[in-house]
Amino acid sequence: MERTVKKIIYTALLAIVPMVTMAQASGGQIRRKPNVSERNTQNKRNNDINLKNNSNVVSYKYEKVDKFSESIAPVMLNGKWGFIDKSGNEIVSCVYEAVELFESGVAKVKLNGSFGFIDKTGKNIIPCRYEAVSSFKGNETYVTINGKSGVIDKTGKIIAPCIYERVGSYFQYGEDLAMVKLYGKYGFIDKTGSLVIPCDYESAWPFSEGVACVRLNGKDGFINKSGNLIIPCQLNYAYPFEEGLAAVNYNGGWGYIDKTGRFVIPNKLEDARSFSEGIAAVKYNGREGFIDNLGNVIIPCKYDMVFPFKDGLATVRLNGKAGVINKKGQEIIPCIYNNPSTIIFEFVEGIIVVQIGSKYGFVSKSGREIAPCIYDSANNYSEGVAVVKYNGKWGCIDADGQEVIPCNYDMISNCSEGMLMVKLNGKCGYINKTGKVIIPIKYDNACPFSEGYAAVEINGKWGFIDKEGKNLPLRGNK
Repeated sequence: MERTVKKIIYTALLAIVPMVTMAQASGGQIRRKPNVSERNTQNKRNNDINLKNNSNVVSYKYEKVDKFSESIAPVMLNGKWGFIDKSGNEIVSCVYEAVELFESGVAKVKLNGSFGFIDKTGKNIIPCRYEAVSSFKGNETYVTINGKSGVIDKTGKIIAPCIYERVGSYFQYGEDLAMVKLYGKYGFIDKTGSLVIPCDYESAWPFSEGVACVRLNGKDGFINKSGNLIIPCQLNYAYPFEEGLAAVNYNGGWGYIDKTGRFVIPNKLEDARSFSEGIAAVKYNGREGFIDNLGNVIIPCKYDMVFPFKDGLATVRLNGKAGVINKKGQEIIPCIYNNPSTIIFEFVEGIIVVQIGSKYGFVSKSGREIAPCIYDSANNYSEGVAVVKYNGKWGCIDADGQEVIPCNYDMISNCSEGMLMVKLNGKCGYINKTGKVIIPIKYDNACPFSEGYAAVEINGKWGFIDKEGKNLPLRGNK
């Protein structure tokens, strides 16, 4: 209620101030009061072209901005970065050379060439003294000083000093030991930073399923968390354990061993990869297929290339073309598409982008063709619609392949929070998923919505608007 009253008073003042100014300029003659339509037009114009109602509040002022994350957005002023909140207050002054989005309550910042972290009040919880820092993973982050790496927590407390040439992640495989490199050799530290396994190895993998692959005298083996060699370093190559088995190369052939070192699947394969969903990709006689954890061939080795199963499906290539199979070996999506050989099909909202020649289309997870390969370019689905390009212009189709937004635009962003940013004749605006223009196409530049706001640019300055097109008032320091 209090904010509503203030807003009414504020609107009334905006209408009165121009009247008083004109009366003074005309020698005290009072002119007629503008009608409601005229006042609304004037207020809208003031909002759009950045007129001020006082010296501190504007609509556009920043040289660059980024999206809102955790209700805070990075902004640049005079070549330096800071942060604003959703009230438009600069809660962190623009003093930094670089910043990243807030994540779990902290943000990475750069000052005088060094990195640190701040909280949402702008307090330096970790001083800018490091050459490099990684994002926090849980309570830890990895930092570098003088070319050496270490580990600190969110309070800045040193867990492992910056003495290592390399520090791995505790969280890569959900384990509690991290790989480190010291004087060219590898070992492991625990979460207190203690070196629990000496740096004696030529190389190492992170721990997985309680054991880690290490290399000594040019051969691979496995150690447990006590540092004991449970499988001697006599393997040519080895991958980490996955689903109880590890793919290894011994005497020139690939097979699979258990944690006792026993070959469960003989080393007679030309290549082998880790298990995923109870199935592993293998190579035999120059072709690839899949076996189960007993070594039974469940999908014959007939493909040029196969990729691991995910959610019951795997990308495969046959005669240079890509398709998708299930665990029975059935081609759900036939191998007729020439998507790049490095591309693994990733279903987004149950649909993938496929390519024939230079044209793109869409196929569902069941193998149903959603849209034929007729488009010049295509994006993955987002919120039920996909952005497509046809004859040099952009539009959108729905999950049934029906055109819901005609291909008339110069550019369209993926749908975000029910809105799509569009560009037409050099100006940007916003439409909904039916193609209705919600926010006029009048901005010089614009970005997708995030947390209810979108960044927009007019005359070289950036600000933010809400989903009604109302400007976020930018107030300066809080």
